[in-house]
Amino acid sequence: MKKQSNKKNSRYFLGILSAYIILQFLWWGFMLITENPNKATMVIGEGSVFLVILIYGIWRYQLSMQRELSLHQRQSNFLLSVTHELKTPISSVQLILQTIIKHELDPDQIRVFLEKALDENKKSESLIQNMLHAASLENQRIELFRTTIRTDEFNSELMKQLQERFPDSDLNIKIPNPFVFQADRFMLESVLIHLVENSVKYGAQHVVIELEEANNRVIMQVTDDGIGINEADRPFIYDKFFRSGDENKREKPGTGLGLFIAKQFIELHQGTLTYKAQLPKGSIFTITLPK
Repeated sequence: MKKQSNKKNSRYFLGILSAYIILQFLWWGFMLITENPNKATMVIGEGSVFLVILIYGIWRYQLSMQRELSLHQRQSNFLLSVTHELKTPISSVQLILQTIIKHELDPDQIRVFLEKALDENKKSESLIQNMLHAASLENQRIELFRTTIRTDEFNSELMKQLQERFPDSDLNIKIPNPFVFQADRFMLESVLIHLVENSVKYGAQHVVIELEEANNRVIMQVTDDGIGINEADRPFIYDKFFRSGDENKREKPGTGLGLFIAKQFIELHQGTLTYKAQLPKGSIFTITLPK
């Protein structure tokens, strides 16, 4: 509440200051014309140009300030999300280990608890990995390592990873005609996993990944039947820390890094990542890469 009040106060102050400057400018222009009627054309002409520049500068400053405030808010939300999402698996692992230590359990029960602890550890590892990727991309310290990829082999390996991460989801990979192309396998797998994770997180029951080649390009589509993305949020979905919906009412876990990383990884390949809403509901993300 205090931060929102400070934002409003800053906007009010900027508005009052801008209005005062413009009124003062108009008043002095009027005084100059009154004292020197012969120079009215010159004063009006030069004054109009200066007034337009002044208003444009004020508008640009206000826009820049709003962006900075928005980025600051997203960074604050990111820190809160990271804190929560790291604390939860750490607490779960600690509880599991305490349970194993304090109770006499049979081997099968111990195995179940250890598998649960391993799953929680993987969540923490994934979150930390995303943070490291984002930092590396920001500092331009990450490079492509292109290898030859066979789509049939890529299909089986990717499906194995997806089934491990999302065992309760209906996932399907379609490759009408197997082909070979050059890309960074790790980055490509990361991008597709990020996209599927978003689909599952936002209510998708069915997710389909399609791979094909056309005009010496590799086309990949991730289609789902989830809730989709609000039209107002679509221009910002690749911004770092951005999360769709009301920041004050978070119902889904996440840090706002997934699509940012995916977009950057694809652009490192000199490719594109685009979004399109699917009717009546759902999303279609399309990746286009040079073959």
